Amino acid sequence: MHEIKKKILFVSYGGGHSRMLGPVISYIQNNHPTISCTVIGLTTAFKHYKEMGFDVFGYKDFFSQDAEVLKYGKTLQEFGKNHVIDEEETVCYLGASFRDLVKTIGYDQALNAYIKLGRACFYQYGSMEKIVSSLNPNIIVTTNSPRSEQAVIDCGKNKGIPTLSLVDLFGISEFNFIKADVICVPFKSTKKLLVERLLNTSKVVVTGSPNLLFHKFPCSEVNSKRFLWCDTPAYLSKDKEMIQRSNSDIVETLDALNAVCNKAGLDLIARPHPSQEKNLFIEWGKKNGVHIDNELDIKKTISKSKVVCAISSTALVEAAVMGKFVIKYADENFYNNLPLENEYSYMKIVRDIRELDKFFMENGVEKTKKSNLSIDQNSIARISDEIMDLLRNAL
Repeated sequence: MHEIKKKILFVSYGGGHSRMLGPVISYIQNNHPTISCTVIGLTTAFKHYKEMGFDVFGYKDFFSQDAEVLKYGKTLQEFGKNHVIDEEETVCYLGASFRDLVKTIGYDQALNAYIKLGRACFYQYGSMEKIVSSLNPNIIVTTNSPRSEQAVIDCGKNKGIPTLSLVDLFGISEFNFIKADVICVPFKSTKKLLVERLLNTSKVVVTGSPNLLFHKFPCSEVNSKRFLWCDTPAYLSKDKEMIQRSNSDIVETLDALNAVCNKAGLDLIARPHPSQEKNLFIEWGKKNGVHIDNELDIKKTISKSKVVCAISSTALVEAAVMGKFVIKYADENFYNNLPLENEYSYMKIVRDIRELDKFFMENGVEKTKKSNLSIDQNSIARISDEIMDLLRNAL
């Protein structure tokens, strides 16, 4: 009699999340061929996982025949707040997500929430429950995104399915924090912060992060005038609340950065977060003659840049590891007591974009100090070992 294959369900959004999880999936498939790996690529992750050679599922594989989902999805699509490549996937993702919200707070409130917040209002527990019941995995693995990833972890825990989550940075905010059974983190500082908050409800392991391994492949085509701005849809306030940024705030920041770069003789490159509305950036870029970066893999864009600036992003740590000049924008409204600032002296902190005028005038674009981040070169294997341990102990 053949032994029944154990099944792992991997779920993540795109950007740094699929870059973090993808190498782990490949490692497990190559080293444990008897394990069944099911990959759900949410929004931009679908294309990324396809390019990595995985068989990928999306919302359309579970909801494309659901008339109510399709009706809701087409309604929301009219607002232009979809971000995935495939139209059918967009309709199914939006429709299923919106139906979950309607069941929770009613149609009118759900529509108002979507108009105000976009996808940030979603928590797809019902959709993930259907998917998990259909696939029946032995364990569930995600990164630390909200929405579908948070929902599938919560669903797994309620069904008694062991769960594991990969944290990309420091796990500061409840916004991107998932209470899985096992949490793999990149830094000791992350573990310290999480252990203080978890009250021993999860196992926290320092494994490093696959996101930070590409520094071994430096790019020789560095543009000494290239200033990369990595935008973000939200920030952690000084009251530790996650605040969604308005379009006017985003444009105001872009205008200020463009003025600074023009004065300093730098070429501004603006990169929207994968979850942000790209058209806002594209239109602004056309109006101001600024290139908007849509490269799927951010490491290529970082590697060609001299300066990398952001509010809070894995891009800051990735850029520092690659030896870039790193600037963190953190005004008085932001929560600024982050390990990102407190531990790494190579990072320039500015409270006002206009501060950069004086800085570049006095210093020019100096070479950053060498990173003092400790990068675990075996992070992929370490994370895979944690997953396999969890799988072996699964019922």
